[in-house]
Amino acid sequence: MENLFSGNENMQRTTNDGRTYSLRVDLISYLGEERFALYNTLRIGPESDSYRLTVARYNETSTLDNSLKFHNDIRFSTKRRDNDKLATTDCAEIFAAGWWFSNGKCAVLTTSYVPYPVITYNGGMYGSVHGTNKQTFAKFARMMIRPN
Repeated sequence: MENLFSGNENMQRTTNDGRTYSLRVDLISYLGEERFALYNTLRIGPESDSYRLTVARYNETSTLDNSLKFHNDIRFSTKRRDNDKLATTDCAEIFAAGWWFSNGKCAVLTTSYVPYPVITYNGGMYGSVHGTNKQTFAKFARMMIRPN
């Protein structure tokens, strides 16, 4: 499957066009379990604010826990721009990816693919399966937006 990313600048323009947007995250685990999380509010801030993420209004029908709640109101980090909330750790360096890293609690869908059962920081990870405390490591992840 091809990796597609429209880029933060395009996401910023799209989610600030006067309409409100929803975000859906789909995952397939290494065990073949399909899960999703739905958020009824999504907005990406301007570059001058490091593409700050606004993600809210988690839909309770979701089958993944509300793991992005830890990333709401967080600025985007890269290896060159450490915007996470940890003073001694650079999450973008650890995960080898750009993302809205918070304070160690995270859903990271932009990391490298690592075959199961290797569990490291690399390999798409999204919090936990709804109603459990079990982390989900994904072999497939997709984030989709649409206007409400």
